[in-house]
Amino acid sequence: MEPKVDMGATMSVGSDSYAMTVTSVKGKRITARMNVCKCHDYYAGTWEVLPELEGGEHAFTLRKDGTWVAEGSSLRNGTRLWIGHQRRYEDPSF
Repeated sequence: MEPKVDMGATMSVGSDSYAMTVTSVKGKRITARMNVCKCHDYYAGTWEVLPELEGGEHAFTLRKDGTWVAEGSSLRNGTRLWIGHQRRYEDPSF
């Protein structure tokens, strides 16, 4: 999927997921910011993604296998960004 500004995305960090919105696209590099999310039930994993953005920008680069990985991170261990859908989840077992 081709990323576009204002498109939804999900950043995966370990077993947690964070809803994000793409803020800029420049070739094989994109930046995104986290969406504000409202928790309805932490243990059930029920979150509402709101349109407001918070925090600083996170940069991601397109890798040879077609995945978006945090800039400066390795493909194997890097934080990934999934384009096209927003999801918030925090693993309650940690």
